[in-house]
Amino acid sequence: ESSKEVNYSFTRIPCNSTSVKMADLELISADGKIFPVDKNVVNNWSTVSKMLELCQDDSDSQVPLPAVNGFELRKIVEWSRAHGGNLPRPNAEGDPVTIELTEADQLYFGNIENGELINVINAANFLGIERLLDVTTQLLADRIRVKEPHEIRSEFNLINDLDEEDEAVLREEYELIINEL
Repeated sequence: ESSKEVNYSFTRIPCNSTSVKMADLELISADGKIFPVDKNVVNNWSTVSKMLELCQDDSDSQVPLPAVNGFELRKIVEWSRAHGGNLPRPNAEGDPVTIELTEADQLYFGNIENGELINVINAANFLGIERLLDVTTQLLADRIRVKEPHEIRSEFNLINDLDEEDEAVLREEYELIINEL
């Protein structure tokens, strides 16, 4: 199977002038929920930044986000506000396993269900929020790390594509590797 790569291009995005009070712009979720935000909250959101760049005017704008539902967008906006728009830049040379989660990370995403967390991961990817993508994938990895393979398959509705013989061989190889460490 070949995977499809989705390429989002932003040309002639409708930027509607509004009289937004107390906020620089309004984010509109796929399900029509409106979130007034200051531009500093979305500084590290590459998709929104690019959309605003392409808008011809500097007036207050409405930014439609057709790939992000209201639940996820609310969580992301609140998390971004908690960080004051100052998100630590990911270290390109850093080990992604050693991401230190903040209290805000745990507060906003630590207790949501896996399906919702995956939706936030997809939204963070669409919005181009690298730090949030790192945080949410770390949270999901931490949850998966403590589970047995059959628990993971059950929780995520995955089909075991290995027969018992192949699985036994892999378990044996894995044990050998672990023992060598």
